[in-house]
Amino acid sequence: MQRGKGMKFVGDSRIKAEGKMPNVPKDYSEYPGKTEAFWPNFLLKEWMIGAIFLIGYLIITVAHPSPLERQADPTDTTYIPVPDWYFLFMYQLLKYEFASGPYNVIGAIVIPGLAVGALMLVPFMDTSKERRPFKRPLPTGFMLLHSQQSSI
Repeated sequence: MQRGKGMKFVGDSRIKAEGKMPNVPKDYSEYPGKTEAFWPNFLLKEWMIGAIFLIGYLIITVAHPSPLERQADPTDTTYIPVPDWYFLFMYQLLKYEFASGPYNVIGAIVIPGLAVGALMLVPFMDTSKERRPFKRPLPTGFMLLHSQQSSI
């Protein structure tokens, strides 16, 4: 009888001598539509593309910084302050009679609250599997209404 017959010796006893390597994905050719393993192949590609776009975005922001208002001067009475872009729609509401003056609560709380509430309800109101915008009039309408409200 030979000693160690049929055994394979490896450096680490926790590693199996037979079997495939842990980082080599299985062959997906038998599954239609699946061409590679999600981890690490697909996810690594996604991270690399994301990193490229992030670096590009950072380069653009460093090369072309956003325009800022001048430093505040309390002696300048001609300066008209305007809110940042994300509050412009509420600033526009102040120009209408139904949302300003004694009706500030309507313009500051009720109307934006209704808009945000409607956007939060859209996923529960439209549960169709269709993805084309013309086949989904309700979410498309809310999206257009929201984008119009944000651009005013």
